[in-house]
Amino acid sequence: MLNLTILYETNSQLAGLAALMVGIVLAWKDKSLFQVSFACCFVVLTMEYII
Repeated sequence: MLNLTILYETNSQLAGLAALMVGIVLAWKDKSLFQVSFACCFVVLTMEYII
């Protein structure tokens, strides 16, 4: 079963969804775990600041 906790751990589900999409794309492109996690955190921070 797929665990989508990232959608509910952020203040906005939209920010969590955006981070999930960025994480999937970067992981698919064989980026390191550090790069993926940094990018996801940056996306959530940016999205929550905008929203």
